[in-house]
Amino acid sequence: MEDRLMLTTLTNRREDGTFVGVVNGLPYHVIPGDTHWNAAEAMAEKMGDALPLEPAPPPSPPPTLTARQLRLGLLSLGIRAAQVEEAIAYIPDEMTREVALIEWEYATAFDRNSELVASIGAALGLSESQIDDSWAEFAKL
Repeated sequence: MEDRLMLTTLTNRREDGTFVGVVNGLPYHVIPGDTHWNAAEAMAEKMGDALPLEPAPPPSPPPTLTARQLRLGLLSLGIRAAQVEEAIAYIPDEMTREVALIEWEYATAFDRNSELVASIGAALGLSESQIDDSWAEFAKL
């Protein structure tokens, strides 16, 4: 049975030193102690630098914040609700301003990548990295 399940190719090496290969036409994670480990090490040695590291997984999207988390978080930065409302009042386009006000007042959740967060953050003098760092902290509230 083991003969039918042969490691035929290595596709990459993981950062933890294990391998990803192909067994029976399917992706296979080869770990130390696995029946395919010795074959994987031999293939890797032959491939040398041609065996790429597995690409890093894409970063997970920032969490959605509740209205409570966002407002408490802003307050922890010294930004009061009145300041956010004042920033919204300065949005030049009337329709955009109304939409922003409705979102601020009635939304139950806020997405980090929303236009409202970007525009209000900029109006309050926050950089993108400050917003990102704060967002992660606000999610803990």
